[in-house]
Amino acid sequence: MRIPEAPPPLNDLLERYGERLPSLYQSDFAKDPRNRHLHWSELKRRPPPIGRNHHEWWIATKIARQAVRRELPFADQAGNSFWFAESGALYQRLFEIEREASGTIEMPVDMPHAESRNRYLISSMFEEAIRSSQLEGAATTRLIAKEMLRTGRAPRSNHERMIYN
Repeated sequence: MRIPEAPPPLNDLLERYGERLPSLYQSDFAKDPRNRHLHWSELKRRPPPIGRNHHEWWIATKIARQAVRRELPFADQAGNSFWFAESGALYQRLFEIEREASGTIEMPVDMPHAESRNRYLISSMFEEAIRSSQLEGAATTRLIAKEMLRTGRAPRSNHERMIYN
């Protein structure tokens, strides 16, 4: 994965396009029609809104994000606080993660053998333990986690211990 290109400094853009700020504050072109959260490196490759350039589009996007910003209770080494912009896309993705990684274990109705049913339940419980631990920060692969649980070997790291517990 490559590191995205840093956007132009916002202060420089504000100095350069300062006379256009009122129209940028009142614009709604900062919102992506598909509700995506575009980074500068993505935004600059797309056609800007009619009558605007990429820099104006970026300023309007940053203004819109600042309006819905949520501060987090920690900072980087320079003392700048971390924050995120709330958006419909954020909540949609969180919902999808929750739905796909939930611990629901459902049995197929037509599973006739008790042995097959037990194997299915155990496998489902392994999957639930692995997924919920990974959501909480356990950094290991499903393959390694399943091998550890199936063979009963002792965890080799704190990440594996999260899954094992």
